[in-house]
Amino acid sequence: MKRTKHINKDRFRKVHSFWKFSALFIAMSAASMFLTACDEQENVSVYQTVQDCERSAGNEAAKQQCALDYQNALAQNKSTAPKYNSQRNCEDEFGANQCTTTNSTHSSMMWFPLMSGYSSSHANYPSQPLYSSTRTNSPVHGKFVDAKGNSFGSYKPAGNTSVSRSSLASKPAMTTTTTRGGFGSTVSSHASSFHSSSHSSGG
Repeated sequence: MKRTKHINKDRFRKVHSFWKFSALFIAMSAASMFLTACDEQENVSVYQTVQDCERSAGNEAAKQQCALDYQNALAQNKSTAPKYNSQRNCEDEFGANQCTTTNSTHSSMMWFPLMSGYSSSHANYPSQPLYSSTRTNSPVHGKFVDAKGNSFGSYKPAGNTSVSRSSLASKPAMTTTTTRGGFGSTVSSHASSFHSSSHSSGG
C-alpha cells in the first residue's frame, strides 16, 4: 500500500507540473500576441528638408503642414537627441561638422547630432527628428533613425517607410550622455532584432 501511495504522489506531481508549465506557456504566448498587436506597423513619410516635403505636397495646406512638422521636429531635437560628453565622440558617430552643443555651462556641456531629416506627423503621432551619419563605417550611415535608434528606412530626400507604432511615440528628453559608439551599437541591435523577427514571421 505504501508503494501505491508513492506512485500516486509521483503521478500527481507530474500531472501538476504539466498543467503548471502549460499554463505558463499559454500566458507567455498570449502576452507575446498582445505586444505584437499593440506594436503594429504604420506607414509614414520621411524627408531630409522641408523643401523636399513641399515638393511632395499636393496643395497649399499640405505645404503648410510640411513646415509645421519640420519646426516641431527641430524643436524636439535639442531635447531628445542622443547626447555626448565631447564633440569628438559625437562626430565619431555622425561625421565631421554634424554635431552641435547644448550651449550649457562648460561643466555640463553636451554635444548632440544635427537633425538629418524628419518624419511627418501621422494620425495621433507627432513629427520627430531623424538622424543619419556621413561616416561610411557608422551603423547609422545611409539610414534614417530616430532618437532611440529605430530605423526609419534609408536616407533619401523623400519617401515612405513602415515603422512600428512604438517608434512613432514621443521621445523623452535625453539628459545623460551615451558612451562613444553607444548609439551605433543600439542601431545595430535594433536592426538585428528586426531581421530576426522578420525571418521568424516569414517562417
